[in-house]
Order: sequence, then C-alpha cells, then structure tokens
Amino acid sequence: MRIEPKVTTPVTAPTTAEARSAKPEAAVKHDTSSVVQLSAGATAAASATPGASHGITARLATIKTQLATGTYPVDLDRLANRVVDDDVLRARGGGSKGT
Repeated sequence: MRIEPKVTTPVTAPTTAEARSAKPEAAVKHDTSSVVQLSAGATAAASATPGASHGITARLATIKTQLATGTYPVDLDRLANRVVDDDVLRARGGGSKGT
C-alpha cells in the first residue's frame, strides 16, 4: 500500500457524492453498443452462488454505515504497521513486498 502525501481527496458524505453523480433521466443518452447482457446460463450460475456476494455486500453496507456515523473501529496497530512497511519499501527503492 503506497500513501502519496501530495495527493488529496476531499471527504464527502455519500449523499453529496451521489447527488453530484446523479443526472436527470432526460440528460442521459443510452448507447446500446456498450450494453452487455448475461446469457441464461451465466444468470443462473450467478443466482446459484449461495450468498457469497450477498455477504460481501452486507459487510460493505455495514462499513459504509459505520463510516457515515463515525463509529467505524480503526485498528491503529495495523495501520501503523502498514505505514512503517510503506516507509521501509520506499527506503529500499520501492518494489513489491516479495522482493
């Protein structure tokens, strides 16, 4: 994980970001050349997966709610270890963790 100190991203509430990205239906042009449809077999296979993506979706929804309310628990030891690991990698000149 690389942390770039000169790159900043403004923190916005989810409703603000969604409001900015939402476009009136009349302004949206539908280009059918880029529409992808799943075959019947792919649709059946995706729906047959027993809750794998549902569990991930539910976990992400929980985290999103915790971030919005300010109750997301941050593991400061884990965060500190990652910052130190990043500094060590930068001192060595970058590269992947395996090298």
